[in-house]
Amino acid sequence: MESAPLVEVNAVSKYFPTKKNLFGKVIERVNAVQSVDLRIHPGETVGLVGESGCGKSTLGRTVIRLYQPDGGRIRFQGQDVTHMKHAHLRALRRQMQIVFQDPFSSLNPRMSIESILLEPFVIHGVGTHVERKKRVCELLELVGLDSDCRGKYPHEFSGGQRQRIGIARAIALNPSFVVADEPVSALDVSIQSQILNLLIQLKKEMGLAYLFIAHDLAVVYHISDRIGVMYLGKIVELADAEDLYTRRLHPYTQALIAAIPVAEYREARRDRKIPTLSGDIPNPIFPPSGCSFHTRCPHAQEKCRTVVPEYRNVGSEKKPHMVACHYV
Repeated sequence: MESAPLVEVNAVSKYFPTKKNLFGKVIERVNAVQSVDLRIHPGETVGLVGESGCGKSTLGRTVIRLYQPDGGRIRFQGQDVTHMKHAHLRALRRQMQIVFQDPFSSLNPRMSIESILLEPFVIHGVGTHVERKKRVCELLELVGLDSDCRGKYPHEFSGGQRQRIGIARAIALNPSFVVADEPVSALDVSIQSQILNLLIQLKKEMGLAYLFIAHDLAVVYHISDRIGVMYLGKIVELADAEDLYTRRLHPYTQALIAAIPVAEYREARRDRKIPTLSGDIPNPIFPPSGCSFHTRCPHAQEKCRTVVPEYRNVGSEKKPHMVACHYV
C-alpha cells in the first residue's frame, strides 16, 4: 500500500506584482508559478528541472512557505499549511528545511560555524548548551568536515565546504523534507559529485525527502526518483526518472534531454538529431495563450495557440506519467 504524501501541492500559484495603479491595485504581474500540482512521498526525491526563470526556485520556496502562495493549497504531513500563521508555522519549520544555491551568501560572514549551527537549536529551544555543542560536532562530522573547524568563519572555507555547512544547518533538527535549491550549480564539477553523494547518503541514513531543483538534467537523473520538467511556471511533464529519459513525451523535455552533452565521435554527432527550440522564452508578465510552449515548439498546431492542454496521466495507475500536450 502506497504511503500518504508527505507534501501535497494542489493548483498552487504565485505571482509578483510589477506595476500598480494610483489606488495600489496590481495591474501587471510576473506569473512565476501557475496552478502546479505535485506530490512528494516520505523518503522520495523529486527532481525539478527547467530553464532559468521558469519558476523552479519560486515553487520550492512556496512549498515550504517562505513565500505565501497566491492560489491553491499546500499540505504538509496531512496538515493544511497554505494560510497557517507564523506562530503555528514556526513549529513545522523543524520538519521542512532548505539548502540554498549560493553557499557563501547563505552563511552569515560575521558568525563562526559553531554559532551558525547552534542557531537552529537556540531558535527552537532544543537541548541544553552542552547537548547543542555536542550535536554541532556530530553534524560537522556527518557532512564530512572536521569538528575542530567549528571556530572558523565562512570565508575560511572553500565553496564545497561551505555547502556542506549549509547542508549541516538544514539537517540539524532532523527534518523530514528538504528543498535543495540548485545546491551544486555554484560548485566546481569535481565537487558536485561529492555533494550529490552526500545528499544521497543523508537521504538513506535519515529517511529524508527532497525537492531537488537544478538546471543539469544529468545531475537530476543521478539523484531523483521522479523528475518534473517545468516551463514558464507550469510542470509540463512528470514521471519516474528512468521513464522520463527513455520515454520523453513533451517536446520541451525532448529538447532538454537531447541537449545534454555526449562524448561521441564527430561522425556520430553529425547524425544525431537534436530537436531545436526556436525563439526566446516568452515574457512571464504576458504569457502566451493556449499552450505556453507553442511559441517555441517545432510541432505546434493551431489548437496549441488557443487551447490550454490538459495535464493528464498517459502512463499506468501504478506508474503514472503526467504530461501537458495535445498530441501525446
